[in-house]
Amino acid sequence: MNKPHWLITTLILLLIQVIWMNNVGYAVSYVPHVFILALLIYPPEKDSAGYFLFAFLTGFVLDFVSGTGGLYALASLSMAALRQFMFAGRQAAAERSIKPFRWTPWQWIWRLALWALAFEFFLYFYDFLSLKESLRHVQDILGQAAFTWIFTTLYALLFLHRSRMNESA
Repeated sequence: MNKPHWLITTLILLLIQVIWMNNVGYAVSYVPHVFILALLIYPPEKDSAGYFLFAFLTGFVLDFVSGTGGLYALASLSMAALRQFMFAGRQAAAERSIKPFRWTPWQWIWRLALWALAFEFFLYFYDFLSLKESLRHVQDILGQAAFTWIFTTLYALLFLHRSRMNESA
């Protein structure tokens, strides 16, 4: 199975964001979110230590650039753990000759979108508690979460297209 070019995919989605928002500075502020979402479609390796190291280093670099104090490293590690758990489950099912459970395309889209929404709410709730801003911040949460849902859906569609291409090959 070919590895997806997640960095190129990320840059393409960032370009879409710049065009959509018509504001380079505001779109660039989404870079950490897009990189974290890219970890969702990056396939786990058999070498789980290398995959976790990749996830941690990605999160660490994002923390260093954005000054979030370990939040992205923690988020990327949790996503890596989730992907590694799914990968291990598929391997165990293959060894027992049990057909693994397959999600339908819409289930994949909703699953990834809900994960992104939960992550987005966590980020902004954390920010809300630390900054103690007004309730106007809650409106920002809903707006950012909806925007993230749109791009998570795009990621899910790309992931499904890649999976179908691999199955047909």
